[in-house]
Amino acid sequence: MKLPTVLAGPILRRIDSKQVFVWIALSKPYNVDANIFMIEETSQNTLQYQCLNVQSKTTEIVLGKKLYIYLIKIVPKNGCFPSETLLGYNLLFSNGSEQLDLGSLGLLSDSNRSGIVYPPLKYPAFVLKQNNEPSFMFGSCRKLHGEDEDALASGDLYLSESCLNLKNRPSALFLAGDQIYADDVADAIIPFIKIMENELIGSTEDLSEVDENLKKFPFHQAYKQVHGRQFIIEHFCKFTSTNGHNHLLTFGEFAIMYLLTFSPVLWDFAKENKLFPSFSKLLDNDQYYFIFDPDNRDEYEKELKKHESRFAEEKAELNQFHESVVKVQRLLANIPTYMIFDDHDITDDWNLSRSWKESVYRSPLGRHVIANGLGAYWIFQGWGNDPEHFGPSFIKTISNYLEDLNVHSPSYRKWLDVLLKYGNWSFVTATEPKALFLDTRTNREYEAIPKPAVVGKTIKEVTVGPQLVNKEGLDIASLQLTKSGWKEGEPLMIVSPAPLYGIGLIEFFLYQYVLPLRALRIPVHTAFDLEAWRYNGRGYHDFHLWIKKLEPSPCIVLSGDAHMASCVSTTIEYDDGQKKEIQQFTSSPMKNRSFPNLAGFLLNSVLRVNMITNEKKVFHRYCNQTFDMIYQQQEPPSYLWKEYIEYLKLENGSVVQTENNLGLITPLQKTANHTLLQYKNRQLYKRNFKN
Repeated sequence: MKLPTVLAGPILRRIDSKQVFVWIALSKPYNVDANIFMIEETSQNTLQYQCLNVQSKTTEIVLGKKLYIYLIKIVPKNGCFPSETLLGYNLLFSNGSEQLDLGSLGLLSDSNRSGIVYPPLKYPAFVLKQNNEPSFMFGSCRKLHGEDEDALASGDLYLSESCLNLKNRPSALFLAGDQIYADDVADAIIPFIKIMENELIGSTEDLSEVDENLKKFPFHQAYKQVHGRQFIIEHFCKFTSTNGHNHLLTFGEFAIMYLLTFSPVLWDFAKENKLFPSFSKLLDNDQYYFIFDPDNRDEYEKELKKHESRFAEEKAELNQFHESVVKVQRLLANIPTYMIFDDHDITDDWNLSRSWKESVYRSPLGRHVIANGLGAYWIFQGWGNDPEHFGPSFIKTISNYLEDLNVHSPSYRKWLDVLLKYGNWSFVTATEPKALFLDTRTNREYEAIPKPAVVGKTIKEVTVGPQLVNKEGLDIASLQLTKSGWKEGEPLMIVSPAPLYGIGLIEFFLYQYVLPLRALRIPVHTAFDLEAWRYNGRGYHDFHLWIKKLEPSPCIVLSGDAHMASCVSTTIEYDDGQKKEIQQFTSSPMKNRSFPNLAGFLLNSVLRVNMITNEKKVFHRYCNQTFDMIYQQQEPPSYLWKEYIEYLKLENGSVVQTENNLGLITPLQKTANHTLLQYKNRQLYKRNFKN
């Protein structure tokens, strides 16, 4: 197959006055260089481009026979890049006599559907913003076949309107987790992922050498078939995803998923070469896994109809994603983007509890898949957040194993050891003001002390949720803030994949009813993720004390994961009388609308009752000496701290918005406005939260 040269990107990553990083994926090796242009408007209302004196250093990582990842660092030879000025960039590719740039590859053309420039500009562009009214776009949860329109495309529409308006142009895009769904992959896309893995990566790891169960019947064939991995991921990986029928397993599968998520190139390539197999073709080629044998005719026919119906539904959502990812590619090329993982980037419920972690990490296949997910996360997401943070030794460990993907080699053992034990994924952005992205997955602390739960006349003891960031993780974050130049009393945004504040009534409902149900061994923890901060009282308390010590002003928390947008304003009063205000803005999902099944029914029921019986959206909450969160209006005789939580009503009259959305926060001052951007029928919709 003749592949396009650019497979994904360019994606603009970390930028500051002394360096700019650009990420790109290519199908052939090149020497990559860059130009930076200062763009100014003349008195004749035309744009002039001044080429700045820069030098670049490019780091290459080879992922396979036709997949090369480049991170280009561009620095000014003299002084700094100018701020509050539009800066354009071009990438230059050379390989012997072959000389290319983004223009010759068609990416700078207005007429090209996949062009990455905003007219009337000639190049993708960005701004180093230093003013007092910055704005930021943020969101999470973007699944290829998630329901409804891809709200991340609304960011492209917004940027297209403000590309020359430096005041309104957002400073950065923050992606707060679940950029891919490794555990929930559509039947209609997994065959193409395997085709492209073979084409781009070539030989991949032999999973049967990781777990010998995959040499046995029926698993030796099942994990290569569509919809055939659920039993494997449950019993051999020890994962708890309920939608893991096509769970990504190999490194190549993770890599191809990222290419599909960030770029339309492979989608276009598949369409042009008819590489998306039909349902009937998959059946004819015995590529579908069936639980029931054809001899069991009735059950087999029922299963067949379910497969066919799901395939058609998912294919329609994938087609919609293909249309919108063109806009997303342009957005990512024109705005500095920072990304952190949540569970679905690796697997659903990742590190949910101590027992989950111990069970999975004892499993050779479970460890292997998590390491593959983390390795791919680093290359496609984490690397560009703060490239100087990852030294030569770390990069060499990643590269050495990827050279041959030999699971019996010393490089594989080191790969596993480094990735599974690495606990320094949090980072601070180069924006003004700064944003601290928290790793709420690998720095968790699990308590062995049970909590009482009463159901009728039955009394049980159950474990509480995990502490999302332990003391070591908070210490690492504090050190990163200090090294970044952030000082006590300055504005600070904290990006937490899991909300610090969920919806109070829903939190209370879950805490009162879900924990007792777990005591009765009803697995509702997989329907409701008890992974908000408040479900571990000690961890919630420690985090509040940490914020108190930092004293940011203002303190803004940006989050996602909850699959519903909300706006919360709180005032915390500590036992020494000190007060702290925190505002949290949650915008989620970007493409994965709705609460399914039981969760959706209970959520909507609670909200309906709330709207009828409780117009007041202010809650008084106290943390007692045993770190329990107590909701009551009357002040108890003693407590560690108290807080007043106000859930601000949205335009729909509720305290939540469940449609796909992308958040926009501006300006970051003592108060902040949160706007929801939705991509719907190619129009831009804004919904303002009232402060």
